Amino acid sequence: MKSILRLAICGILLIPILVSGQNPKTKVRKPLTDVEQAKFLSTRLPGNTIEGTFDSYCGFLHDAINVVIHSEDEEINSAELHSPFPDFYTPTWRELFNTIGLQTGSSWRYDSQIDVWIFAKPAMRKPFTITVADKWIQSDEEGYVKFTPPTYPVGMDVYYKGSYSADDKKDAESLYLKVRDVWAIEFASGFKQDVSVKDMKTVTVDGAEALYFESPAPLHGVIWRQWVLVKDGKAFIIVSSLLPAHTQLLSDVQAMVKSFHVISQ
Repeated sequence: MKSILRLAICGILLIPILVSGQNPKTKVRKPLTDVEQAKFLSTRLPGNTIEGTFDSYCGFLHDAINVVIHSEDEEINSAELHSPFPDFYTPTWRELFNTIGLQTGSSWRYDSQIDVWIFAKPAMRKPFTITVADKWIQSDEEGYVKFTPPTYPVGMDVYYKGSYSADDKKDAESLYLKVRDVWAIEFASGFKQDVSVKDMKTVTVDGAEALYFESPAPLHGVIWRQWVLVKDGKAFIIVSSLLPAHTQLLSDVQAMVKSFHVISQ
């Protein structure tokens, strides 16, 4: 008789599975068909709360919603999660899983044999490309990608703030503009009191209408600059903090912003 295989979900033994035969006390999860998977992934969550480690969050999803996500990778399990979505927006399951994948450096797939969404290496590809300036160094940080010049400790960062969709396609453009404006104000509010979209300029980044804002920073005499855009439903904030004398570094930043390209998936 074949041995019983057990799957440890988030450190807790949740789903006993028999290779041959079935324990009558086992609660069997019904696998989703391809059509059911697509329908599920386009369904919106009950809310947009995403917090804690992957390990604790998958326990929450199982207990509260009966959705099971799992990873056998300790680095993924211990990764901290956070919501990139504004309070007014409720993501779909696909958007949630993509967010988790990017924040944990993993990819995800559905295992139809056990009705579990599996997260594992390798990492999903980044949702953008950029031509890095000469001698600048690119590094992945928690929640953003950092670009550091050779002569200054900071230069430019790119934040990815999730992907968005409207249930009715005719509402998509207004949703994208709302998301863009919210993030532009959020990032600029630390530099100008009561800042609004009227304080920003409209510029083009990768063919999208972006909001540009700059202001002297309260410390160190640097100039804060930001570009905020939503293209193909994906939200990005590009920020830079440089001294006024850093004309060459500013030129590098402007060239990198010009090269910025959103990857459609």
